[in-house]
Amino acid sequence: MKKFIALLSLSLLLAVSGCAGGTKPETQSATYPNIEDGTYEGTGSGYAGDIQVSVEVKGGEIAAVTVLEHSESLPDGVGKMPQNIVDNGVDADAISGATSSSEGIRSAVKNALALAAGEVEKVEVAEGKDVVIVGGGNAGLNAAYWACKGGSSVVLFEKQGKLGGTFGGGTWIATGSKMQLEQGITNDSTEAFMKDVDRLNAGYVKRTGVSNYWFNRDLAIYFGDMMPEVTDFAEEIGADFGKRILSNPTLYEPHDVMRVLSGGNRASYTDAIVNALKEFEDNGQLQIVMNANVTGLIQEGNVVSGVTVDLNGENVNYASKAVILATGGYGFNEDLVARAGLKNYTSSAPTFQTGDGYLWAEKAGAELKNMDFITTYAAGIKTKETGLTQTYAIRVKEFGDLIFVNGDGERFIDEFGPGDGSTYDAITYQWKVQKDNYVYIAVSQSQIDAMKERGQSLLSADEDWAKFDKLVADQESVFKGATAAEAAEKAGIDAEKFAATVEKYNGYVEAGKDEDFGRTNITSVKSSTGEMVELGRDTFTKLEGDIYLFRTTPYIMICAGGIDVNTKGQALNADREPVPGLYAAGEIIGMANAFGRTTIGGVGNTGTYIWGKMAGDGVQEYVQSLK
Repeated sequence: MKKFIALLSLSLLLAVSGCAGGTKPETQSATYPNIEDGTYEGTGSGYAGDIQVSVEVKGGEIAAVTVLEHSESLPDGVGKMPQNIVDNGVDADAISGATSSSEGIRSAVKNALALAAGEVEKVEVAEGKDVVIVGGGNAGLNAAYWACKGGSSVVLFEKQGKLGGTFGGGTWIATGSKMQLEQGITNDSTEAFMKDVDRLNAGYVKRTGVSNYWFNRDLAIYFGDMMPEVTDFAEEIGADFGKRILSNPTLYEPHDVMRVLSGGNRASYTDAIVNALKEFEDNGQLQIVMNANVTGLIQEGNVVSGVTVDLNGENVNYASKAVILATGGYGFNEDLVARAGLKNYTSSAPTFQTGDGYLWAEKAGAELKNMDFITTYAAGIKTKETGLTQTYAIRVKEFGDLIFVNGDGERFIDEFGPGDGSTYDAITYQWKVQKDNYVYIAVSQSQIDAMKERGQSLLSADEDWAKFDKLVADQESVFKGATAAEAAEKAGIDAEKFAATVEKYNGYVEAGKDEDFGRTNITSVKSSTGEMVELGRDTFTKLEGDIYLFRTTPYIMICAGGIDVNTKGQALNADREPVPGLYAAGEIIGMANAFGRTTIGGVGNTGTYIWGKMAGDGVQEYVQSLK
C-alpha cells in the first residue's frame, strides 16, 4: 500500500485547529469546503511506527476515520481515537493511556486532509550546515543543542513525523545532582557508581560463567562524571522529575546508594530539550526536518562527509563536515538481534528501530561491539497476528504463585526470589538460555480467580481480561487443559514430566517449603530502605482446577550492543582509531559498551542527555579543527 506523508500548510493547520468534525448547523459553513466528497489516505507516526488511515469526507465534514495499518501495542488509541475525531474534530483530546497512538492518528488524518486539499508543501532544506544529525530522539536533540551551543550549524533529519524517539518509563539516574544532595545523600560519586557497575558485572559473570567480554570503562566514568551536570540541566530547562525522590530500583538489582528516580514524566524530557532548541531554530543555526528518511552515509576516502536522504520523493546527497548517528536501537532488525543468539523474541521498541545506523556505521569502517549480548525482559508472548510487536506480556514480578517450566516440563529456578529485584536479572536470563527462548508459565484457574478477586490482571494493560480471553480462545500461545498432562500435550511439552512437576510443586506448597529452589510462603519483602513491606497477596499457592500454559519469549526494550566510541563520541574502527567525521549518540552506542553486562535502572533516559552532550561537544571540536 502506498505511503502518503504530507507537510501541512499554515492555512490548513489554522483551518483544522479550532474546528470540530461531525454535522454542522445549517447556518455554519463546512469545515473543509475545498475538499470534494471522497475517501483520502494519510500517514502519521504513533508510538511503535507509522499509522495509516483513510478519512471519508462528506459535505465538507469528516464522516469516518478508519485505521488501515498500525503497529501499536495499546488498543485504546487505535480503537477509540477515530470516532473521537469524527465526533469532536481533528484536535479532539487524546485517549487516556494511549497518547502517542492518538497523536499518530490525529497526524495521519491531518495529512490526509492536506493531501485532499492540495496543501502539501515541499521540504526546503538549507544547504551548507556543518553537522548532520540522523535521528530526532532525545539523544539527537541533545547533540543538536550542544553542537549549536558551541557554534556549529546543524540540520537534523527525523524519519518519523514526531520527535522524542523511543518512549519508556520515566526512570532517571542522578548521582551528584541537586535533588540527590537535597535528600541528604552525600555519599555518592563517580567512584561509588563504578563500584556498583563492577559489582553488577561480577554478578553477571557468576550467573553465566561468561567473563571474556569487554566494555569501555572510560565511557562509564564519563557518564558518572556528567550525571550531576546533565540532571541539573534537564531540570533547569523543564524536565519534570515528579516527586524528585531517589531510591533503589525494584525491577533491577539494587545499588549501594540511592541514586535512581522513578516516576518522572518521560514526555517532559523531550519537551524540555525541544523548547531549549528553539533559540537555534529561530536564528537559523538549526533546521529540523521531519519525515526525512536517511538512506546512507557519504564518504570521501575514509572520511564521512554527509548523508543520502529522501526528500520530496527524491534521494539526494546532503554534504556536511560531520555526521552524528542517533538512530536508536535495532529491536526490529532480526538479523542484528540474531547476533545475540535470540531465535524467538518480541520487542517493545517502536517498529522504526530497524538498526540502519548500525549497518551504515559498520560499512563506513566503525566496529560494532557486544552485539552478542542484548538486554531482555521476561515473559513476552508472540503470536502470528502481533509478530515481533510486544502486545502481550505476563507481569511475572507481581505474582509469586506462577511456576516456570522448560520444554521438558520441569522447573528450573525460584520464580519470585526475595522480591527486591536482586535476582531479577538471574530470572530473566533464563529466557535467553532455554531452548528456542521459550519458557512456559503455568497458572491455574484457582489462581486466576484469586487475581480477579484482588483486582489484578495477569497480563500487562489487561484490566478487563480481554487480552487473556483472546489468547485463550486463539489457542496459539496459551494452552488450557482440565489436567496438567492435557495442557502439556496441547503445548507440545513433556506431559508426564509436567504433571509430575505440578504434583511435586503442590506438595511443596502444602509443606510450606520448596525443596528444589528454596521458595517460601513470602508475605513481605525488604524494601530498598530496609523496611519490610507487605505484599498483600499470597505468593505460594497450589495449582488447582484447569491449568493454563503460556508459551512466552524474552522481549527487547533496549539494545545493548553498538558502535564502539570514545569519550568524544567518535566512532572507532577495529584498531580503535576514529572514523573521521562520524559520531554516535544514544542507544546506538550500546549500553554494554559503556557499562558491561549489567542492567542499571535509569541509564537509558539519562544516557540520551549524556551521550547527546558528548557527541555534540565532540563534533563541535572536530568542526572547529577543520576551519
